[in-house]
Amino acid sequence: MGIRARYFYRQGNLEEANRFFEASLVAYRTDPWPPPNFMLRTLSLAAEAARRSPEATHRLFSVLSVPFAVHMMDESRALALVSLSQALPPGPECARALSVFEPDVPWNADFLSFRLRCYQTLGTAFAADAQADLRRFMKQNPPQF
Repeated sequence: MGIRARYFYRQGNLEEANRFFEASLVAYRTDPWPPPNFMLRTLSLAAEAARRSPEATHRLFSVLSVPFAVHMMDESRALALVSLSQALPPGPECARALSVFEPDVPWNADFLSFRLRCYQTLGTAFAADAQADLRRFMKQNPPQF
């Protein structure tokens, strides 16, 4: 299925590509045997293709909300959820995607900034922590010219 998805993706047929990407990723829930680098590339292309359509983004977000077999690629799957949630209007998806990383979130400006925007938009209690973390990061890593 992953090979068919890649074929349709390269052909520019995103509707079929998304359908096969989703089927591949659902299959990974029960089949841990595909090569990890193939799974990783499939995951990456699936997220790239899905971000071109809000409907496909929602569908792929739902697919990726369930772990793969034996928790293969948990971190990559979680990062893909964050990436997909950035392509959606601010809503509960961003908080669901970020919750996987709390409280030990990736320590980089893009992630911390998105985290703050998400929590501020949703008005959650985590917004204060997110703001403090971003300030601490910026203090420790000032912009370089």
